[in-house]
Amino acid sequence: MAAPTVQVCRNGTSCYTSTFPPLSGALNDGPPQQSMSDTVQMMGTLWLNSDRSVTLEIEWRFDDESLLQNGDRYVVTLADGTGVATTVLDTPATYERSAPGVADSGPTCLQAVLTPQ
Repeated sequence: MAAPTVQVCRNGTSCYTSTFPPLSGALNDGPPQQSMSDTVQMMGTLWLNSDRSVTLEIEWRFDDESLLQNGDRYVVTLADGTGVATTVLDTPATYERSAPGVADSGPTCLQAVLTPQ
């Protein structure tokens, strides 16, 4: 059986695919996680939650913010170890300007928080 994979696409043209090793670790030692970073532009972390559900957190970096437009469509597909794929997110983005954790301590950025509907 192959390892599970995730594919993240923006507007159907820019896609990144990464393979995750199986999540392991004791939950009482903190949330087990696996990261993908095949490129400096897109990073993702797969978290195993205490209720045994998983959260996929993705950070996609752009050098040119003008490329980001409200309505950009993001599609996230997960494939299990047998290759069976499931689309877990297919939604348009609405970007908002955000500041770092401490007010006025660094540059702002555009972000869109997307959740399955």
